Order: sequence, then structure tokens, then C-alpha cells
Amino acid sequence: MPVRRTAAQLVAAGLTAALLAAMASPGLAGVGPDQSAQPANPTKSSAPVAGWAAPIGDATELLNGVEVTAPKGRTAYAYTQSVIYWSVTAARPDSGKPTLWLYADEDNTDLLAESSTRGAKIEFVAVDTNHAPAPTTYFPTVRSKDGTSTVELDNAAGIIFDDNPDEFTLSADDVVIVTDVFLDDGVTYKLTVTGPANGDPDLFVMRSAEAEEDSWYQARTDAFAKAGKRPAGEKEKITITGDGSWHGLVLIQQSGSGTYTVKKSPIL
Repeated sequence: MPVRRTAAQLVAAGLTAALLAAMASPGLAGVGPDQSAQPANPTKSSAPVAGWAAPIGDATELLNGVEVTAPKGRTAYAYTQSVIYWSVTAARPDSGKPTLWLYADEDNTDLLAESSTRGAKIEFVAVDTNHAPAPTTYFPTVRSKDGTSTVELDNAAGIIFDDNPDEFTLSADDVVIVTDVFLDDGVTYKLTVTGPANGDPDLFVMRSAEAEEDSWYQARTDAFAKAGKRPAGEKEKITITGDGSWHGLVLIQQSGSGTYTVKKSPIL
């Protein structure tokens, strides 16, 4: 299960309580050098949205950050998204080659997204609940060809602020992390991930549009930008210009384990 830094850990790392309060206040400038020049850092509530959600039926329930093994063949899963953040389900090949679908219904008739790439790669499907309704139950389904795959859900509702790195400690079993980042319209950003010497992360930026419902549900190949060609232990970097919306920043761990540092920096 991935470990995210708490407020207490940030204080222990040298950030004061006042600074943490500033980070959590809407509309305040970003934390980092030359704060007066930083764009705003919007925040939002991580409280669950009350309301009805579909039962999961016979599907296996996925829990945030808990890995499960998908056996050879087809396995139906389900989770309920009730916070207004991005969420992601991923499947990493063990001895099999996974294909991952995201359905809106238990019967698997209303397909929202499909992730199937060439080669033994991690497949993922992401949901932008900044736009999609909440609470909603989704039904990811994995077909693991020739062997098993590891499946993991992340819907922990995190935000990375400007020039304020966040750390994620992943075990060898962990597959995926997603966090929200707000990219101001017309501002160019550098998004980076660094990790342990044996860590091999890939980074993806997911962007959707409020008026385009199909874009609320995306597969790996729908990523707006990505980085993942560097060897294990080296920094991955994405340069992107914002459009004034919340983006999903997806980190997948191909191999390795340890602490990954993710940073978002406006290029001013």
C-alpha cells in the first residue's frame, strides 16, 4: 500500500504549521521561491459527496491502495468514487498480459474506457470526478492472458501544489498513484518524478473537458502527456501548458520500490 506524507510528517520535515495552513488556503500564492510571482494554488474539499451509489453485486470490491491478484482469465471488480478528484485503476502483468476495461454497470454493457497496449505493460483507466458525477460506482474488469496480474485502485484524493514536492513510498507490490494538479491557463509547468535507484516510474498527465463526457473516462493511451523512457533510477519530466483545470497526474511503478518525489513547478 502506498504511503503518503501527512501534515505531521511535513512539519517534521521542516515545514511550519503556519506554512501548512497557507498551503491549504484557497487562492494563496504557491509555496516556493519568489512567491509573489507564483500563480494561485486552488484547493478543494476531499470530503465524500453524500448520495446514492450502485451496489457492487458479484464483483470484487477494490479498496484504495490495496493490491489484489487477478487470476488468468476475466475478473470483474468494482469501486465507488465519492470524492471530486481523479481516480485510477491499474493492472500490472506478473506472468500474464492484462487488458483492462472500465464499465458503468455490473453487467459490463456500458463501456467507458479500455486500456490494451502492445507488450507486457501496465494498463490503467482513470476517471475525472471533477466532472463526472459523484458518488458513482464503477466496474473495472481485467482479462489476464496466460497468467496473473496485480490490480490496484488509487482514489485517495491528493493535490500537489506549485514548488511543494510530495513524496510517495511504494512497496514492490504497489502499482499506481494518482494525484490532482491544477494547471493555470496559459502557464507552462514542469512536472517531475525522482525515485530510488531501482525504481522505474512512468508519469502521465490526464486532461478532460467539462463539456465532453467521453473525456471523463480515459485509458493509458488517452494521456495528454507522458514520460517514461529514462532508465531506472533517473528523473522523468513532462513540460506542459495549463488550460485552467484540474488534471490527473498518474504515476505507475514498472519495477522497484522506495520513495518517489513528485514536483510541479511553473516556468515563470
